[in-house]
Amino acid sequence: KSAKEGKTTEKPIRKGYKLFFENYVFDVVGLNVDSCSIKGKCYRSPKKSQVPHNITVNLSNNGDIINAKCNCVAGASGFCCHVMALLYLIDHTLKLGLETFPRVGTCTDNPQQWHKPRPLGIKAEPIMGSSVIDPKHEKKRFSGIQRQGPAQNSSGAKQFT
Repeated sequence: KSAKEGKTTEKPIRKGYKLFFENYVFDVVGLNVDSCSIKGKCYRSPKKSQVPHNITVNLSNNGDIINAKCNCVAGASGFCCHVMALLYLIDHTLKLGLETFPRVGTCTDNPQQWHKPRPLGIKAEPIMGSSVIDPKHEKKRFSGIQRQGPAQNSSGAKQFT
C-alpha cells in the first residue's frame, strides 16, 4: 500500500467515529435471517436538515462483514464514513450487551424535568465560619506603597469580621 492509500482508509474511520460519537446514526434495526442485516440512517455531516443517508450492513453469523453499502457518493464501495459510523454503533451495542440499538433522543423528546429536585450537592455554610487561606501569605519585601487588606493571623488565614 502506498502512503496515499493509507490516508484514504484512515479518513472514513476517523470521520465515522465522529459521526457515531455525535449521534448522527439513528433508526437502526436488525433483521436475522440466514445472516444478520442491519439497516440504519445517518444524517449528512454538513447539514442535518437534508435527507439522511440509508445504510445497510450484512454480517455473517460469526460477525464477519459480508457487504455494506450507503447511498452517499462514496458508499457504493461499502467503505464510507457513514458505514463506519454504523459499524461503531453495532460494536458499541454488542460491548454493552444491549438487546436493541439505543434510541437517540433530544431534550424535547423527554418529559420536562424542571419540577424534579436536584440531587444533594454541597451543603450551604455561613461565610463567617470559614477562613480563607492565602497560599502566598508571606509578604515580599519591597520599597513603595503596600496595599492594606484583611487582617491576617500568623498562619496566613484571613479573618473576615
